[in-house]
Amino acid sequence: VKMARSFVVGSILVTGILQCQARSPNYRSRASRIASSRSSLGEGTTLPTSENCTWVEFEQTLDHFARGATSNGGDTFSQRLCIYDGFVANKDLPSVVLFYTGNESPVDEYVNNTGLMWELGPELDALIVFAEHRYEGESIPDMIGMEDCASYATIEQALADYSVIIHWLRSTFKTTDGTDPHVPFIALGGSYGGMLSGWMRMKYPSAVAGAIAASAPIWGLPKTSPPLDGSSVAITRGVSSAGGATDTCSNNFLASWPLIK
Repeated sequence: VKMARSFVVGSILVTGILQCQARSPNYRSRASRIASSRSSLGEGTTLPTSENCTWVEFEQTLDHFARGATSNGGDTFSQRLCIYDGFVANKDLPSVVLFYTGNESPVDEYVNNTGLMWELGPELDALIVFAEHRYEGESIPDMIGMEDCASYATIEQALADYSVIIHWLRSTFKTTDGTDPHVPFIALGGSYGGMLSGWMRMKYPSAVAGAIAASAPIWGLPKTSPPLDGSSVAITRGVSSAGGATDTCSNNFLASWPLIK
């Protein structure tokens, strides 16, 4: 009986994953409907997508910390930015910039599956910017013949990328009287992207005025608290009697993993 239950649970999980992958294009429309119902654009209004953005190829420094000191220290690569100014009344001077710190996928996925930035955009007169993480999507350096090519795919380098991009964006803003435009930048992200947003505020407080970090376990690293298996402990608790379910549920859940593998 237990094996049968395990098989059923495993089948349901695998089926759910396959359905999720097969129906992923529809998720944007669902997220769009939910987000538009909360925004000042009004319910039923389709939110912008990656097709509505202006795509910019930003020439980014490969190594921010040892320029000229290594064989690749002076190299650059093309980093993609998705910029949407449809909510901004004065194109030269937005009231705020909502800056998405891209994470471990092509940035298009986050553009088309992120609701909060599109919800807040029209209310805040905000410029929307999604930056693609280095070594992801189309923002990949030319690694042919590059010595230690993977050594530049670090959190520190990624955060420096975003700081440089923000500095460049600030330089494009203009005021009518020529004074320095004080436009606040708010970093946003989820999961690893949320960790980057939080770290961005900590490491570059002059670049961003704040950060909205969703599901961001910034302390989930060795020698920190919670421990590295903290998420696993929380999930197991949620499907056990301690979390309001039954221990049978957690046992079946664990038994399904060999079937999924």
